[in-house]
Amino acid sequence: MDSSIVSWTWILDAFQVKDDSFPVEEFEKIVVERLDGLRNLASPLRGSVQNEKLCIYGQTICFTEAQQKSASRLSELTGIDISEVLYVLISHNDSFSERRMESFASDSSLVQTFTRSYNIERLSVWKLICLLLSTCSDRENNWHEVSRNIIVHVLLGAEKNTATGSGENAASQYCVQAIQLLEQLYEQSIPTRISKLSEQAIGQWYYFHFSAQLLLEKLIFALVYDLIPCTAEIASAWFECMRKSRMLQEQDFVHLDAQLGLTLCRQIVYLAVIVSVEFIALDRQSQPFGEQPGFFMLNGKTVIKVHEAFMQLAGEPTAAPACMAWGIALHLLDGSPENLSVMTDQKEVSAAIFHDVKSSYQYLIRTTVHHDLFSIMSNLLTSLKGDPSMDRYCVVLSLLFSSTVSYVKFTDSFFACASDLLQTPVIRDMAAEDEDWARVILRSKARFPYDFSCIPIFFQSLDTSSWDALVGALQLETLTQALPEGFKAYEIIPESQVSTNILIELQAPLDLPFIFEPTSQFTIALPAGTRGRIISTETYPPVVIWMVSYNAWSLLGKWLYTIVQTRTFDENEDKLHVLIPTCAKLFAQNRGYVRRLAILAAGSVGSETDFVNTICDVFDYYMSQPLGRESQYDICVASLQLLSTFVRFSPAQVWAYITHSALISSSGRQSYLEAVLTNYECVVGNYDFTISFFKFYDLLVSDCINTSANADGFSVRLKMEFMGTSLQSMCEIFSSFYDWCYKDVTQQYELGFSFVKVASKIIHAAFGIELYKEQKETTSIHPIYELGSYLVDKLLVQKASKRYLYSVFSQYDHFDELYATLMTSVHQTGSAVAYKWVLSSFEFLDTLIRLRGYLNLRPSELEKELFSRSTSIISALPQFEGFVAPLFQLLTSLVLAPWTSETPSLLAYLIDSTDMVGKVCTQILTNPLRSDLTEGCVWKFLSSLMKGQQQGLAVLLFSGKQFPLKRMKNMNHFTDSQKGTTSLTSIAEKRIADLPDNADLQPKLPIFEFVFLARNFWSSTYAKNEQNEKFWNTITRVISSVQETDAKDKNCPVIYTAASNAFRIAAVQLFMSQSRNNTNVTKLVVDPIHSVLDQLIRVIYTLKDYDHELHAEIQEGFQKTWKKFPLLSLKNTGLVSPSYGEEFFYNISLAQQMLGLNPKVSALIETVKSVNVNLSVVDAQVTLLRSCSLFLSSLADYSKVDSKVALLCLKASEWILESVQSERVGLALFNSVYAERAQLVFRMSQQCANIVEFNEENTKLLYKLLYSTWKSIMTSNFSLYDPCSDTFMPYYRSLVRALYNLLNVLLSNKEHKAHVNLSTVAGILYMCHRKLSQLFEKAISQPSAEIHADIVLFNSLHELLIDSRLVKGLETQIVSCMVNTASVENCVHLLSWSHELLLENQPYFADAAITFLVACSKHPIAAEQIVNTGLFTVLLEARVFSTLRNSSVTAEGSPILHRIWTRGILPLMFQTIKFLGNRIQQETREMLLSFIPQIQTSLLNWRQLPQNVNLAAIDETFMIVLLFELLQTYNPILLQEIGAAEMKTQMMNGVDYLITHPNYLSTLATPASVYEQVYAVDIIGLPKEEAVAGSESHSSPFANLVRLQLDKLKAYLER
Repeated sequence: MDSSIVSWTWILDAFQVKDDSFPVEEFEKIVVERLDGLRNLASPLRGSVQNEKLCIYGQTICFTEAQQKSASRLSELTGIDISEVLYVLISHNDSFSERRMESFASDSSLVQTFTRSYNIERLSVWKLICLLLSTCSDRENNWHEVSRNIIVHVLLGAEKNTATGSGENAASQYCVQAIQLLEQLYEQSIPTRISKLSEQAIGQWYYFHFSAQLLLEKLIFALVYDLIPCTAEIASAWFECMRKSRMLQEQDFVHLDAQLGLTLCRQIVYLAVIVSVEFIALDRQSQPFGEQPGFFMLNGKTVIKVHEAFMQLAGEPTAAPACMAWGIALHLLDGSPENLSVMTDQKEVSAAIFHDVKSSYQYLIRTTVHHDLFSIMSNLLTSLKGDPSMDRYCVVLSLLFSSTVSYVKFTDSFFACASDLLQTPVIRDMAAEDEDWARVILRSKARFPYDFSCIPIFFQSLDTSSWDALVGALQLETLTQALPEGFKAYEIIPESQVSTNILIELQAPLDLPFIFEPTSQFTIALPAGTRGRIISTETYPPVVIWMVSYNAWSLLGKWLYTIVQTRTFDENEDKLHVLIPTCAKLFAQNRGYVRRLAILAAGSVGSETDFVNTICDVFDYYMSQPLGRESQYDICVASLQLLSTFVRFSPAQVWAYITHSALISSSGRQSYLEAVLTNYECVVGNYDFTISFFKFYDLLVSDCINTSANADGFSVRLKMEFMGTSLQSMCEIFSSFYDWCYKDVTQQYELGFSFVKVASKIIHAAFGIELYKEQKETTSIHPIYELGSYLVDKLLVQKASKRYLYSVFSQYDHFDELYATLMTSVHQTGSAVAYKWVLSSFEFLDTLIRLRGYLNLRPSELEKELFSRSTSIISALPQFEGFVAPLFQLLTSLVLAPWTSETPSLLAYLIDSTDMVGKVCTQILTNPLRSDLTEGCVWKFLSSLMKGQQQGLAVLLFSGKQFPLKRMKNMNHFTDSQKGTTSLTSIAEKRIADLPDNADLQPKLPIFEFVFLARNFWSSTYAKNEQNEKFWNTITRVISSVQETDAKDKNCPVIYTAASNAFRIAAVQLFMSQSRNNTNVTKLVVDPIHSVLDQLIRVIYTLKDYDHELHAEIQEGFQKTWKKFPLLSLKNTGLVSPSYGEEFFYNISLAQQMLGLNPKVSALIETVKSVNVNLSVVDAQVTLLRSCSLFLSSLADYSKVDSKVALLCLKASEWILESVQSERVGLALFNSVYAERAQLVFRMSQQCANIVEFNEENTKLLYKLLYSTWKSIMTSNFSLYDPCSDTFMPYYRSLVRALYNLLNVLLSNKEHKAHVNLSTVAGILYMCHRKLSQLFEKAISQPSAEIHADIVLFNSLHELLIDSRLVKGLETQIVSCMVNTASVENCVHLLSWSHELLLENQPYFADAAITFLVACSKHPIAAEQIVNTGLFTVLLEARVFSTLRNSSVTAEGSPILHRIWTRGILPLMFQTIKFLGNRIQQETREMLLSFIPQIQTSLLNWRQLPQNVNLAAIDETFMIVLLFELLQTYNPILLQEIGAAEMKTQMMNGVDYLITHPNYLSTLATPASVYEQVYAVDIIGLPKEEAVAGSESHSSPFANLVRLQLDKLKAYLER
């Protein structure tokens, strides 16, 4: 049992959009399930209500009490059946929720809104049938078979053989049903309930009333045109309806907009005429009736009935085409005894039709011609222009037109109608093979140039299959013109049996005027002897058709040139009104021959540029004339269209003209564009010129882009002036065009779309690649960048930007009306342009938002307006399948846009509609007729909520809960808002769980990302699917697929991306399981990939797919070809989200425009595409590598829960290092990746090395990992000692830490005796000394915290080795390292300069340097080497130690300097004295005396009962005592000299007093520094809260630690 149903509007729109990923089988299944709705044309939405459930289309749908209440109210207000009301309520989700219905100001507005949705649903059914019928007949359409199956089900049920009699009968009955419904609609008057409502509600009723009639007519036409012949039943029903309604005329539309009502009613009548002509079927009338079973002409009574209907319609001018078709049909029947003989009731037919003159076909034909048949047909074509079935209508009328050739004279209206028909390509193809059409075309050529109205027919019938064919078609053998008045120099050539069209021959040369006007100055020279025939003796002077061979196009070009030279524009305006638009069409239809046509038109006058200049002169003249005449306006429009064509092959001439024309004025005067818009177009409601200018400007922008890299030499200043001024005018037009009056509303959509298109092109060119940003001052680039900056200023920066986007926002505010137009319009052109306008506006706003973020501008008015309209935008989503993707993309960009302060809360703007958001998303995601693009955009939007600080809304959506929450009792909210929606996370995870093994992963990538973000963002999402094995099987399967993926496979980036998100999902699960101490995840996630993890890591962590040769080749190619514009200038910026493939990194589209089209460029472009594909693979692999690193890091953390995993992590580290070593080359491009791999190895070794059990196998693994780490440090890809090694230091830093960690683990295990190769130990020692030597030098010139950290790191590794037994036997090597690397010298040098190298005003570098010296001094030979470098001199003279020499320091006051003294100077003195003894007696004395103030302070401080006691003071005392004992052996006199015994005694008394007074000691014991606090916690193990400095309440535990250390000191002193 369902709670929702897919609307017909969604089905219709999905069928119209139908992208490649659209579920065709699901579409067919759903539509076939709804056959009842398709068959029941009168009530396609009707079902039944039983037991509080709606039964419709075989489904049982639940509805709520609130929906029942709303449906009852609406049914009462509208008179619509309650089941139909319920269907609309349910299928339109929240459009009529309880809250929404309460928001309507009146019943009238409620009824208007509901009936709009109801009628759109109803008409969508009929429109869908029309589309299915047309697709059913198009065998090349991919949906042909599906449409055919559905139509067969609709008409025949289970029978699929349309050739059977039962099939035709069923289709005939269906058609009759539609005709009867049409008749009912015609006779229907407005319901009383509606008539009492507002004027807008009444007008809306009429709009849908007329739209319904139009759709039914289209359905009827499609049935007979595509499926069945016109049977007797159909003909009787149809023509009886036409007789009664007089072709559906005289319908009232007083409450509808006058222009719209007139247009709709006229279309209804004209479409009825076309259907009537199609029913008569003139092509069938000439064929044997006996071979056409079911054709209505076989039924005599039906023929009589139809004839009677036409006799009544004969007086109706509008019905003339149908009457003419019937008259011709009867004439054919009269001349075909065979057909007459097979008819039933033939005698009655003959008596009723052929024997009565007053009712004969002759009467019908004469009457029809009297009504000006061809003008009516031309009006019909104009009225129905844009209809999706226009080609078919033209075929029907073309057949009628060619059939009339034998019955009518060739009048002006005849030729005009022929011209209108020939504008359709399919008719041009038909005319080429039709004898009657051939006569018409031949006659039009024969009348040239005497009758200018024939020129359009002549040009439209040209053979354009090749240039030679076109030139041949333009070559004429006759020239028709009237003789000059009084000309007699010709001789009549007598011919036997010829009385008309007299043959004459010139006796003298004749300069024949090209145009028959006294003022014509262009003549054609005819030599004597030229023959011709007089074809008109009724006119004077006579008209002669001369037998002359010439090219008509060249002749017209010369004539046009003469008009320009003689300035006779006004005298020839009527001819120009024909020629210029015809030329525009000719050039538009033959773009491949534009240049050749221009040369041919120039003829002997000059080159193609002369023809361009000629058109410019014509345009310039009419722009200078006062506005008012339609012909003048049409010439200007056509001239501008020609200029657009000329831009493609002669841009320089166009630029030269427009930059000096009045088209756009930069001097403050009104330009022609402004004048024609305000004085003409806004008055008549026709905007062809403005639309043409927008398209023309678009081509100029393209030309500016084309000349960015290859300058054309034209003045950039002039270009910029014209383009800048034009753009200003266009922005002003765009700001207000929405409110203008339109004769054809399609032009409104066209204006909006044209501006958005050109503005988007400018923005993407100016800010879409690095070129314009980096070289904006370059002359050829300047125009585009300036135009882009202007748009940014107007649309994003200024507060007035809202004004310029007014039309877009107005469209959103009136979206319901536009939606109704889109869904009910029978005009494909109108609805298609409207569709493009809406979609392009969404994309344009999306671009502007991205642009604002890319330029780092302040939030714009645009974004604020969109946030305020978020409710209406989201409510529009379920209506149109084609709008869902761009709208969600817009919302995604809006949410992710950077803000200077906190991002506005979408939840706050949707405070009363959060339930709607969840329902809309759920409805779209669960809709079976969704495309992959649509679904992907929904998931991306939901992901953006987590990325863009919209967590409040995300919580509600992902949980399925709503706002206001039930517990918020104090808030006034509606009952239906409390119903929960399906959890979106459950939907997403089910999608992944149900993913087939061979599924295309590309459309599923957004789902994987959403699941990762949802789980990472909200921990409670784990609970439901934590144990879902099907879900985890898919996750691990996607991960495992990486090992089988070839980098050359085009789907490689897709697979890598999917696996990347799968790794992240698994990582989050591991992390949460570790926090919950849950080991089940091992079975679900770890075990399935355990066996392939080694292969996976080798594939993922080996960076081998980067094609270095390919990249070097393209760089070199660009350097040679465009030195000013390197390849990187074509790099995409952040304006567009990158997508893997041929456009990933470098912008191919702009590159092709900028660089031109030639074989060399094409080859480079193809190489760039390959580079983009290669970078796609590399980028996807890097992303995968980082995700895998996240997974392995989580796995390492998880090892605390499951120790078995620790061993796997160490193996993974080994595999990663093997991948590092297998790479051949190191690139700066991958610096961060190198560092991340090393960091991962360090992290895993740190986490897991101490966890694994120390057995033989694991110990071998640790040693193997140790050697691999060392080998990776020594990799040949790059050098640790390179002067530029800073770039790679993050990589080395992590590996050195890992090396330290592994050595420390092996050395610290008491049960294991570490044994490392001496060569390895020696190598590590050498590395430490050499690198430290470099760092010491660098610290002097570039002191920084990073260098200090590196010194500390290498010091730690060095000290670890020096203190271990691993260096046993390597003393000589240690000294060799010191000497060869000058490490000690550089260290001492650093120490001497350390007073100037303070960090945070502390001598950190002195501390690091002396730490190194202390480590080195632990071996006798090394200690001697240190002393020889002048260490004591530095200690005695360095300014950094002046405080120690002249006064004293404490750990609390100067912790770093005190540590240098305690851990550096004192140990150095101790070790050098210990190893060198009396050899440094003098240096020892100087040192001790120099630092005597610090020694005295340290020892005597105990006697004075210090203010606080800390570990540092105890350590210092300990070291001094040790030093005194050593000196007692080597230099006791020195001790006596300084009074060491007295100081020691007094110190012992003070210590003893503190030990014997523990409570007092507790008050003094306080950590001296943060360092000491950390030491107490991490090294000794004191709980952190007990070691917090300054916390009196927790000082006792620390005091115990202090007392313990004091006890050790006392014990040592008393031993």
